[in-house]
Amino acid sequence: IFLLLVTLLQLPVYSCSTCEEDIAFSKTWDLGGDLTVKFQSDKYFSYTKDNEVQLSAHLPGLHEGGEQQANLVLNHQYTQGDAQIHQEESRVDIFSSWNNKLPPDFIHLLYGAARVSWLEQGIFPVHGACVGNDEEGYVLLMGAPGSGKTSLTLNSVFKKDCKVFSGDKTLLKFNDKNQLEAISGTHTITVRMEDIGRWSGI
Repeated sequence: IFLLLVTLLQLPVYSCSTCEEDIAFSKTWDLGGDLTVKFQSDKYFSYTKDNEVQLSAHLPGLHEGGEQQANLVLNHQYTQGDAQIHQEESRVDIFSSWNNKLPPDFIHLLYGAARVSWLEQGIFPVHGACVGNDEEGYVLLMGAPGSGKTSLTLNSVFKKDCKVFSGDKTLLKFNDKNQLEAISGTHTITVRMEDIGRWSGI
């Protein structure tokens, strides 16, 4: 049994005037749960390998989007002053001074918007790794930050010959037999700085 806490925040409504010809940057990602997300802006953003690694550590199933049409759009419009957000069914309009570099908050905004879409489909994103093998099945490792999820995950790989299905966040769904299945997970495992020496053999 999983307890999910959802916080709803009412924000002011703003009209977004970004038109197709005003778009200076556009990026599409496919995520787990058949979710395709598009981020577009009237300002240019550099997208680096570091951005890709950070996103893959937070978003289950992340990979470069193909030709499939996005079913969730994050539309950014540059404005000075306090940032504002307007969220509709499959669109999030962002009014902020973001420019050139994706800020750290972007990852959490993207994950939060994706999380709403997943929950609407009966897909449950949980903060937990998933390890195991095809013969014996897989185990979901959950716990508070610092409780040892990453250490247990890596120990399972090196000492128990387990496979890592998900490194940190896992998407779960009940199948037709009312069994809980892991359908997607994050591709990246993050290690605390003080533990890097311990896993130097990776």
